[in-house]
Amino acid sequence: MHLPIPVNCIEDNQSQSSRNMMRVDLTITKQVDLFGVLLYEAIRGYVDLTDELIVSIVNSSHDQAQRSQNTNPGDGWATKAAHSVRRGHKLNPVAFGHVTVNTPDPELGYMTVAVGDTVVTIAHGHQ
Repeated sequence: MHLPIPVNCIEDNQSQSSRNMMRVDLTITKQVDLFGVLLYEAIRGYVDLTDELIVSIVNSSHDQAQRSQNTNPGDGWATKAAHSVRRGHKLNPVAFGHVTVNTPDPELGYMTVAVGDTVVTIAHGHQ
């Protein structure tokens, strides 16, 4: 089973030249925490339904940590949350040993993954 997440997960203070910040109720750190909880709960909802669960997360244009300097595409809030969930799963290999949480190479904003006998590329629309 494959759960791709190539969407805007965080409303950062970088996109739209920070114009959206006044419309967001949560700080960036609280949004990242909430996304991590939502990601964990989504995985928990599928974990017992399959022998292999592949989760693929890429940063969107709204997940960028900053734009004032050139950084790698992997410098984003969605992949940060995904890395935390991945580390948490390692603490319980009995329940989550068949779950793979993929994020792209830090220098790429997309990734290609094999899911069964199908190969897919995960990218956000801004790519």
